[in-house]
Amino acid sequence: MDERNQNISDFLKEQYQKELDRKNDYTSRITLMSGILTILGGGLLAMARELEMPTSLNEWIEGATIALSLVFICISARWIWSAYTNITYFAIPSPGDLLAFRDGLLEYYRQVDCPEGRSPQSIADAELLAEIDKAYSMLTTENIRINERRSRALKRANKYFLLAITIATLALVLQLYRNAVSPKPPQEVKIINIRDLPMTQQGSNAGASGGGSKDGTSNKQPMPTQAPKKPEFPPPRLIREDFLPGKQKR
Repeated sequence: MDERNQNISDFLKEQYQKELDRKNDYTSRITLMSGILTILGGGLLAMARELEMPTSLNEWIEGATIALSLVFICISARWIWSAYTNITYFAIPSPGDLLAFRDGLLEYYRQVDCPEGRSPQSIADAELLAEIDKAYSMLTTENIRINERRSRALKRANKYFLLAITIATLALVLQLYRNAVSPKPPQEVKIINIRDLPMTQQGSNAGASGGGSKDGTSNKQPMPTQAPKKPEFPPPRLIREDFLPGKQKR
């Protein structure tokens, strides 16, 4: 392979790897946003239970901000769901498949007439590299389309995500203000005379619960020993980008 073709091959491989890196970045962002939204939603629900029935204007505003923040959380979660489901990326064939393809080409060119000055091995190697470059180009194009769809969904999710955090912060400030200005009920202090406490029994009849035999030996029979069981080999681990099976959306 000459230098020009090598540069093209390196460029295609670099673009292919770049889209796979984008895939990992989007998956990490989705995981982080999902965790924050879960914690934020749980905190807002706890604030709503503490609010109970609003009676003042401040409490009504606090309840409205909690409800609005929960709505934005639901909208953001909807777009996060869209960015994580029905996702199928395309990867280059495994090295074993590529070597099997190369062996098939080599066997084929050994049975046909090769151009003068070229061996079956050189032709098979050149065709294998050409097919790999073609695969890099096609698969990168498909992965770009998938990443662009996920990027659009994450941009929408991020917008409502920031709105939910901002309004939830306002609701928290209102609640802290309400707790600071609301009158606290006086605490009751109950004085107990220690002389009025009933005396507890400090012992029990030791001879009333005899559990052993008369000669002092235990009646328990020794448990039969079992042969150790050899552990089984664990099943293989399954790794999927999409936890819901489905057809890739076009």
